[in-house]
Amino acid sequence: MLLKFFNGKTDNGVRNEYLAVITGCFIYFSVGAHTGWTSPFIPKLQSDDYPFEVTNEAASYIAIAGPIGDIFGEIISTLIVDRIGRKATILMTGIPILTSNILIYFSYMSPILIYTARFLGGISMGSVMSISTMYIAEISRPAIRGKLGVFSAFSFIAGLITVNLLGNYLDMHQTALIFATVIVVFFVAYSGVPETPYYLIMKGKLEKAECSLHFLRRTKNVEKNYCNSPKMLKGN
Repeated sequence: MLLKFFNGKTDNGVRNEYLAVITGCFIYFSVGAHTGWTSPFIPKLQSDDYPFEVTNEAASYIAIAGPIGDIFGEIISTLIVDRIGRKATILMTGIPILTSNILIYFSYMSPILIYTARFLGGISMGSVMSISTMYIAEISRPAIRGKLGVFSAFSFIAGLITVNLLGNYLDMHQTALIFATVIVVFFVAYSGVPETPYYLIMKGKLEKAECSLHFLRRTKNVEKNYCNSPKMLKGN
């Protein structure tokens, strides 16, 4: 029965597959902003507006703290993704980057907070890039998989452009609050999407897998008693 759904022949539209991916685009937008953050804000860190001296050498360390975090994020995410699931792993990527924005907001208290913030943002960056493509591949049928991947790439670039635009007019406090809000929206929106059917089947949770397919494929050919609970729909 499950294999019939995976071949994409029995469905009532792809709307929910798009919806599941679009809700995840908030985290792509956030890591894009993290990537582009150094361009507008390192000059501000080196200006008289920042209460601590940031030399060119220190600025280079701030810039590379993010990519170092990327490495750790990739390693951590690959270790836990098969244990807690794709959805849960992606949700967890929001925690480091939310913390990163909070630390940036308070960075006028100590320059160490900037280094820590960049490192934590890098962890989210590495995790998102490693796992989100897996989620997209496992929830979508081949006919639209490439289109869904474009949403993620577009969101990443949009975040990169946005932080550069905002950085010309706003200070670190204001932009940190804006991007922290985006991550909160991500937590709320993404909590409602289902876990991937493939992961649930891998864990032997066939009833939850059928419920996930009921949502993603918008088909009525799934046993109704499998989808009575909202928790079941989320794959929890």
